[in-house]
Amino acid sequence: MKTINKPDVITYLIGNLNDNIVQTKKDPDLMLTYRDGTGAKDNSLLKLNPNAFLIQLYSDGIGIISPIGPKKDEHKLTLYYFVLQDLPDVVRSMLQSIGLVGICCTKYLSLETNRIKYFEPIINDLNHLQTTGLSVQSFNGQLHFVLSLLAGDNLAAHEIGGFQRNFNSGQFCRLCHISYEFRLTPLTDISFLPRRVTTHNMYVQQAVKPFNTKPVAGVVGESPLSHLIGFHPIKSLPNDLMHDFAEGVCPLIILAMLKEASAKRLMTYDQIEQKMNTFNYGMNDHSNKPPKIRAKHLTNNRIIGSASQKLCLFKLIPIIFDDVIDQLTNTLDIYTCLREIISYTYSTKFRKSWLPYLDSLTTRFQSLMVHHLSQVVISKVHFVTEYSRLIGANEPATHFWCMRFEGKYLYFKQLAIRSLNFKNPAFTLIKRHQL
Repeated sequence: MKTINKPDVITYLIGNLNDNIVQTKKDPDLMLTYRDGTGAKDNSLLKLNPNAFLIQLYSDGIGIISPIGPKKDEHKLTLYYFVLQDLPDVVRSMLQSIGLVGICCTKYLSLETNRIKYFEPIINDLNHLQTTGLSVQSFNGQLHFVLSLLAGDNLAAHEIGGFQRNFNSGQFCRLCHISYEFRLTPLTDISFLPRRVTTHNMYVQQAVKPFNTKPVAGVVGESPLSHLIGFHPIKSLPNDLMHDFAEGVCPLIILAMLKEASAKRLMTYDQIEQKMNTFNYGMNDHSNKPPKIRAKHLTNNRIIGSASQKLCLFKLIPIIFDDVIDQLTNTLDIYTCLREIISYTYSTKFRKSWLPYLDSLTTRFQSLMVHHLSQVVISKVHFVTEYSRLIGANEPATHFWCMRFEGKYLYFKQLAIRSLNFKNPAFTLIKRHQL
């Protein structure tokens, strides 16, 4: 209510909504919002109110004390946010546009009875908002809202969706039925069945049976949001660009390229570090300048830095190491393929006609990884191959990534540290946020 009553918010919402509808009517191949994906066709409330405003949720867990302290798990919080997707991009990217739904101690949500108590008022409020709408003083008429997606990292999505939280065994993907032992099979030789709503509901019934202790096709139980209108674990929990690319496969490729240069005696670890130190970053990249890559980082197979810094380094690798890049025969093809995939997945506007080519690119990337770098093929390599289907069903992937939401939790973390009150940190933070 506070967000809607702010000056010009409704004007921004209606204006941007109408602009997007006009653009997609002129160019049906264009994808701008959730309404342009195939998933919107199955949303009964969106069919009833095509001009309803879209609500996106986000979940994340944060630690408010030192991550190596003895009480790091005791003071870990789970936060839920919302954002109105029909706000213009410039307005939606502001931290003030991200609203708080709730805060809870993570350990409290480990019990099913506690999860039911916590989510019940949230579900009731959102269902009431979607079915009844909202009346505000600044608008003559009823405002209608529809839930689109719930964004989050892979662990948070699996937790809220009732999937297994282990990505190193079993059926680790929430979008298809791939098993971990088949991750090294090229997708040019095999395909995996996508998950369906009906079969997933059957798996849930089997998983919740008494004395069942094993996941059923990767499903461990019912989602705590199963009664939320417009939500289903198969359709409402997309993957995240930041975690799958910037913090997932991009650092893997950077390490592989630098190690290949060292193995071929093109450069030593010290020379790599020296090149990183002497490179002059431009004005647009200076704010995301990655930290120095030292020999110990390459030895320990770890690239340090934030997601933005890792992505910046990935894009500048051919320029920083321009004298040896053409000689990296094992990894150069993988790099160029992934670089092209990123140019599509990170676009703010997408075309439906691009989807088949993106699918072929991701299949080629997975096959190259299996052939040349099979020892570092992790679950996120497979997640990359799901983005053509994700974008086609929903919207451009930059509209449901976690990058901007990550900036919001920094506010709460700093507030918790400054308050020096850990008796009931969730209550302290939520009261302070409402001031």
